[in-house]
Amino acid sequence: MKISHAVAASLGLVLAIPRALAADPPVDREAVKAQVHHTLTTEGKVPDDAMGPLEKGIDRHAGDHGYGEAISTAVHDAHARGCFGTCLADVIHETNGAMDKGASAADAARQARPAHAGSRDGSDTRRDALRREQAADRVHDRTQDRGAAGSHAMGAGRH
Repeated sequence: MKISHAVAASLGLVLAIPRALAADPPVDREAVKAQVHHTLTTEGKVPDDAMGPLEKGIDRHAGDHGYGEAISTAVHDAHARGCFGTCLADVIHETNGAMDKGASAADAARQARPAHAGSRDGSDTRRDALRREQAADRVHDRTQDRGAAGSHAMGAGRH
């Protein structure tokens, strides 16, 4: 019986080794933070002033399993929708917020959607709206100028 206990014990040890090796290796938080920062600033064209507010969430979640891969996927998905710069910063902010509420990194990245996709950054959309508004103002001014000129001409003939 002693032999069977020894065999069982060694067999249990042999079976436990693959399970221990299969466990996720520890995440190098600093490497993940550096990789995410690099991806956002170079590929995503996120300006430094927009990175500041994101750093806290990136720091908080850098140790979570799959965070770096999820952010990389979110960046590429956002790019496909035409989202760069501050638009992309919004996506990452949404991703971090979803993770704060308990979503996995992959689920949070999938749920985050660009607020203003199709623009290089949010300023393009605002700039286009401003241009349309200015053009409408010019048309309105010209219309009023023509109306005023016509009423002066008509009034001048009556005197």
